[in-house]
Amino acid sequence: MYKVLIVDDEYWALQGVRNSFPWGKYGFEVAAATTSSIEAYEYIKSLEPDVVFSDVCMPEMTGIELCIKSREEGYPSLFVFVSGFDDYKYTREAIINGAFDYCLKPIDEEETDKILKRLKEQLDSQYDEEEAFPADIPDDADKAKNREIYNREFKRMMEYIDDNYTKPLLLKDLAKQFFINESYCCFLFNKHVGMSFSKYLNKLRIEKAMKIIEQNRTLSIDEVAELTGYASYYHFNKKFKEVTGVSPAQFRKGMKQNSE
Repeated sequence: MYKVLIVDDEYWALQGVRNSFPWGKYGFEVAAATTSSIEAYEYIKSLEPDVVFSDVCMPEMTGIELCIKSREEGYPSLFVFVSGFDDYKYTREAIINGAFDYCLKPIDEEETDKILKRLKEQLDSQYDEEEAFPADIPDDADKAKNREIYNREFKRMMEYIDDNYTKPLLLKDLAKQFFINESYCCFLFNKHVGMSFSKYLNKLRIEKAMKIIEQNRTLSIDEVAELTGYASYYHFNKKFKEVTGVSPAQFRKGMKQNSE
């Protein structure tokens, strides 16, 4: 069973999240729930939950701050933010800081199954290190040495992706370019980034697109798509909505309304 932590400073909302999701159907169990974000961080350290369902706006520490603090301390829990704030600023912050998903209160029952299904797929896909690590490396000393090499090359790969995200990028080509076993490369993405390569690349491109839309209101959506590595407006529109919950045009409109 995958362990879940729920945190919301309002008790009724906490119970709402607990009762809205069919946890057992997808192999999850609620290991702890709390109305204190400070206590939630202690639970993260002691329980190491697989998933944290967190409110965004809380008095002691916001959900986004809790996520950042957990990442900085090396806890890889996936974060799903549940908020009553239908505001692009919260969505943007959640995305930038590695949210797995973001949903609004009251929670749509149809969405609960989709979220848990996606979470299970993500957690199931995270490779066990010994299974993912190349089997043809004979002993522990050699494995330790090669892990160090792989980690160094993986860091170089991430820098390359960040600098070349507008280009067509395939994991198999990158793994070959940086001399990393492809299956182990998948493991490294899940371990160090908390998501798959394709999801990371898409998230990176959408983050860049959001910044471009914020900083340059004269560019068309087609131009923003081209500047961020999308050959098709329709593909860009679909991916943008998958990440943010709104279309690029709606995001621009919401940004304009918030600035007025």
